[in-house]
Amino acid sequence: VIFLRVISVNNIKSCREKELLAMDYRVIKELWKKSSISYKLAIKFFKEELNIDTPELIPYPPMLISLSYFFYKLGDTPLKEEFKNILKRWFWINSITGNYQGATLDKIHNDCLWFEKVLEGEKRLNIKFNRKIETQEIIDQEISLTSAFCKSILCLLANKKPIDFKTHHPVRINDIFIESKKDQLHHFFPIKSEVGKKNSGNINSIVNICFLPRDSNIKIRNHNPSVYLKDCKKDNKSFEKDIATHLIPLDKAISDNY
Repeated sequence: VIFLRVISVNNIKSCREKELLAMDYRVIKELWKKSSISYKLAIKFFKEELNIDTPELIPYPPMLISLSYFFYKLGDTPLKEEFKNILKRWFWINSITGNYQGATLDKIHNDCLWFEKVLEGEKRLNIKFNRKIETQEIIDQEISLTSAFCKSILCLLANKKPIDFKTHHPVRINDIFIESKKDQLHHFFPIKSEVGKKNSGNINSIVNICFLPRDSNIKIRNHNPSVYLKDCKKDNKSFEKDIATHLIPLDKAISDNY
């Protein structure tokens, strides 16, 4: 269904149910190949420019439909750096502010019109960052793959291109989601660790989650950070640089400062 919406948007900049049902098979046939290419380019942009290589992480999947329209109109023209930058800003602001929540179909249509202006030289975004986010709001957010805000924070973590601070291997985000359930994502302060038990009230906070592969997660087990980080440092010569890719303040972590 999502690909039919892509074709419809590429055709008339809209994809309401009645428009999908009324779409002529000849239009589908005519636009199939070019729409397939534009959709793949949208997915490629998420992977290569934002390091989001799993659909589990996209805060609002319909954004893929809008982005596909941009690449449909771009055609064979190379993606310039200025376009990359404005698309990244478009993604982050829409994700964090929740602009794609609610009137999604209207938002897709409006973004299609705006993308046409961008291709003509428009540099201003068609939205404003009008949401004030307090630190406590992020702390209070529990890990939930049904929450767009939660997935936006996970996208920020993924965008840092995290390195496994135990093995110095790049973290493959997609593999983590294939191997783990949301409650098996690595808790920096493990749930059953001494510190974790003392802070059970918000142990599933998104700020206590970091991307580590299953093997490293298993080896860490239920130890406090003050214990397992010392072992990681012994095993990994690039430990301090690698842990920085997870946005973890090492001085507080090594002292179990929850």
